[in-house]
Amino acid sequence: MQERNEQKIFIIETKKIIYNNREVANLTNKKFNIDYWDSERVRDVMRKNRKKEIHKSVNNIKINQIEKPQNFILNNKKIMVTADWHFPYHRKDLIANIARHKDEIIALVIGGDAFNNDSLSRFLGIGKQTFEEEIIEFYKFIKEIRDILPHHVKMVFIRGNHELRLFKAIAAMQEKGLQKFINPEVLSMLQDGFGIYDNGKKIEYLPIDNLVYIPHWFCNINQELIICHPEENSKINVKTAVEAVKYFLKREESFSTLVCAHTHKYGNTIENNKWAIQIGSSCRPQKYSDTGKFGYTPQDYNYIIFQFDENGKIDRNESKIYMLDELYPITEENINYNIEI
Repeated sequence: MQERNEQKIFIIETKKIIYNNREVANLTNKKFNIDYWDSERVRDVMRKNRKKEIHKSVNNIKINQIEKPQNFILNNKKIMVTADWHFPYHRKDLIANIARHKDEIIALVIGGDAFNNDSLSRFLGIGKQTFEEEIIEFYKFIKEIRDILPHHVKMVFIRGNHELRLFKAIAAMQEKGLQKFINPEVLSMLQDGFGIYDNGKKIEYLPIDNLVYIPHWFCNINQELIICHPEENSKINVKTAVEAVKYFLKREESFSTLVCAHTHKYGNTIENNKWAIQIGSSCRPQKYSDTGKFGYTPQDYNYIIFQFDENGKIDRNESKIYMLDELYPITEENINYNIEI
């Protein structure tokens, strides 16, 4: 039995050399200053440190990178966090709410699903916009917000499941040799600019200033605030945010506060001394919510202004969650449901 165990192998991809269990353990112990010889414990160490390296550059961003970012501390500053716009189904007061805080914030963070992407929706619709029409209208909408915000205010987008759906569709086309002129990370087109040819003429849409798109389901701002958009969605109040806190603690992320989007439901709690918040949406109800499915519950509407203290930490007492009223009926058609016989 011992002889058979010694024949287990690992492939170290960087050097393409095959090692047995004992050799891998020896290399791992030296690199990380540990003394593990059990193969499962060695694997755990390798996985954990590999994840750290992979996500180190992707998930950590600094809000202010305009002047001396290496010395910048996010102290006595505010940022605005909102999520799930689902443009063009956003609340009509969205821009007004952003404008309300434009002079007090240094960043506007959108926690995924900014763009609904109707052209790939599985729900039926008559007269749907083409993808080109959708992205142009969305570009104009974001440009309008950019023009309202002071230039120093950074706009940060992360990838939601709707952006991911679009990525997968374009990537699938590119595997067949199609649509290679389109970036599968479509929101990068806001950051990089893009051009569309119409009747032989090229129409250029310039990059939007001071906008960052992170092609990932979460970001960690200043090792203090995690904004995430998971694909999971529990019907139990705040459970999705609680599970997210456990997940990020397990991967040893540094943070004091977590905002979880995607659920369209609001709630907040303290989990493992972390402030866990489920943020509501900024989109109006959709027709599919009024189809006779009794498990549906109304979505919540809010956004959050986070206040950082003099040490660059989130001040829970001074941060504010702004709850919003429902402004629209579930369906916008003028239908009379009441009859008399």
